[in-house]
Amino acid sequence: MFLTRAALRSRALRLAAVGVVLIGAVGTWRLLAERVAPQPQTGVETVADPRLVVLKDQPYPAADGRSNVFDLYAPADFKTRAYPLLIWIHGGGWRLGDKADWLSRDVAIRAALEGFVVLDANYVLATPEHPAPFPAAPDDIAAFNRWVAANLPRFNATATTPISIGGHSAGAHLALYQATEPRAPFRYACVVDVAGIADLTALPRNGTVAPYAAAFAPTEDVRRLASPRLRVRDWRADHLLAVHGLRDAIVPVTQSKDLGAALRALEHPPTVDYFLPDRSDHDVAKAVSGPAITAFLRAHCR
Repeated sequence: MFLTRAALRSRALRLAAVGVVLIGAVGTWRLLAERVAPQPQTGVETVADPRLVVLKDQPYPAADGRSNVFDLYAPADFKTRAYPLLIWIHGGGWRLGDKADWLSRDVAIRAALEGFVVLDANYVLATPEHPAPFPAAPDDIAAFNRWVAANLPRFNATATTPISIGGHSAGAHLALYQATEPRAPFRYACVVDVAGIADLTALPRNGTVAPYAAAFAPTEDVRRLASPRLRVRDWRADHLLAVHGLRDAIVPVTQSKDLGAALRALEHPPTVDYFLPDRSDHDVAKAVSGPAITAFLRAHCR
C-alpha cells in the first residue's frame, strides 16, 4: 500500500511529537535522579568493596610551613577495631607522580583488604619550574611521620601499633631514608622497597634516571648524604622486603642486592627478603609485586 505525501507528512509529525515527549521524560528522570541520589562526601572515594573506606586528599603539615595531602585506605571498621599502619610513598624520580598512581593505589587497596590502615602520601616534587632538591622530599616524609606519630588516635592506633613504611622507586628511596633516620619517631616493623634507589652514588651516570638524580642531588657530596645504603648503621626496622625486577634498566637490581648485603652485615641485622621476578622491569607488574607484598605484610608486619 502506498501512502500519499500528506499521509507521510502526518506520520512524521506524530513520530516527532512522541520523540519530544520521550526526550522530555528522560530529561525529567535524570534531573530527579540527580536531586535524590546521595552525593559523595568531600574527601571520600566510593569503592566497590564494602569492606573498605577510602578518604582522599587528607591534609598534613609538610616541611617549611607548606601543606600536602595523603589518601587513607582502611578496613571499614578501622574506627572501632585496631589495625597496623602502613605508610606508602609513590615513585616518579622525585619529580613526577602522585599518591593515586597505579602501583601506590594497588598496594594500598591490597594492604587495606589484608587488614592494614594505609596512609598513601604525597610530597614536594623537584620540577624544573619549582626545584626542590635534597633534602626537601625527605623533609616532607619526615614531617608526615611526625604528624602521624602525633595523631595516632585518628587511626585508632597507639604507641604499640606496628607501623611499616614502603614505596616504589624514588618513593622507596624516601622510605629507606626514613628507615635510616635516627630522629624518626618510629622503629618500623617492616620496610617494603620496590625497585628502590638505595645508593645515589652507584647509579648509572648516563641512564634514564641520571637527570632525575642530578636534579635531586646535584653533587657527589649530596648524593652520599642522600643514600640510605650509606646510612645503614642507623637502620630502624625489623624486616625488609626488596622487590626488584631483574630486567630493570632504570634502577639496577644491584641497588637492592647491595642494600640487603649491607644490612645483613650489621651487628644486629634485620631479616632481609628478596622478591626478584626475572621477567619484570622497573615498573614491576601489579600482578607480580602485589601478591608478594601482601604475603610479606601478612607474615611480618602485623
